[in-house]
Amino acid sequence: MQRKNAAKDERIRVEQLTEKYEAVEQKLKESNEQLEEREQLAAEVEQKVAEKIAKAQKDAADFIAAQ
Repeated sequence: MQRKNAAKDERIRVEQLTEKYEAVEQKLKESNEQLEEREQLAAEVEQKVAEKIAKAQKDAADFIAAQ
């Protein structure tokens, strides 16, 4: 009888741990997705900043050349 109860308790514990694991795994997946979105946004911002700097340098060079 004790073995049945022990086995049942272990099964319940395994199920609880599995549920917790799956919840943590889902949170990790969501965090990774957010991180990827932020990395993409950072790359886009970096590209736009580089473009604006290049344009400003060209404008400055054109201004100096026109003098």
